[in-house]
Amino acid sequence: MGWYVPKAYKVEDLDQQLQVIKDFPLGVLLTSSTSYLSNETDLGISHLPFVIKKKPLYDDEGQLIEEKLYLLTHIAKGNDQINHLEKLDKVKIIFKSTNSYVSASWYLQKKIDHKVVSTWDYSAVHIDGKPKLIKDHDGLLEILKDVTTFNEDKRSTSDNNKWKVEDAPSNYIDSMMKGIVGLEVEITNIESCFKFQQGKPAKEVLNIIKNYNEEISNDQSNYMVSLTQKVNSSRLT
Repeated sequence: MGWYVPKAYKVEDLDQQLQVIKDFPLGVLLTSSTSYLSNETDLGISHLPFVIKKKPLYDDEGQLIEEKLYLLTHIAKGNDQINHLEKLDKVKIIFKSTNSYVSASWYLQKKIDHKVVSTWDYSAVHIDGKPKLIKDHDGLLEILKDVTTFNEDKRSTSDNNKWKVEDAPSNYIDSMMKGIVGLEVEITNIESCFKFQQGKPAKEVLNIIKNYNEEISNDQSNYMVSLTQKVNSSRLT
């Protein structure tokens, strides 16, 4: 069974989809395995921080064919989900943005006939991909550096204050790496849902934005305002 996404909420712009992952990199890794001895399905779930990486693919003459997209992370060796990952050729990863309750009282229509209901606005991205466990030292270390650099670069501080994996003693890092395995997921399909009042008249959208600013007025509401404006930009100009 697929993911039900109303047509109005579908977004196929790759950059917009990937931005959700960059802004909210803690994804939910889902795997499943069916026992040969029963019909029961064993579901595996882990919350893991991911980073996007592009890898170029060249032909025999050295010409660039395409850039493949991957998600990188690491997982504890004690996590039973590793057993799934060693056998599966497909996994699903879910990312979800900041989201918000939208009160029916925010709609102008309420003052006219009360024919409105409350709802919830959000964006989410579902990834299908081919998993590959990374167990060699250099490959795992590269993943740790990629994840660290991506997140440290978000900090509003000087480069000198940003932590690097190599700041720690190498023998300490090596000892910590013994407890984890790297995970590389080649992205094969992306689906997304951006639900930000697309079905409402522009005047209602503007009033929702007004109430975000007046009633909530924090980082959450700032994000909701930004996405609501962006998704409805063609109607709000």
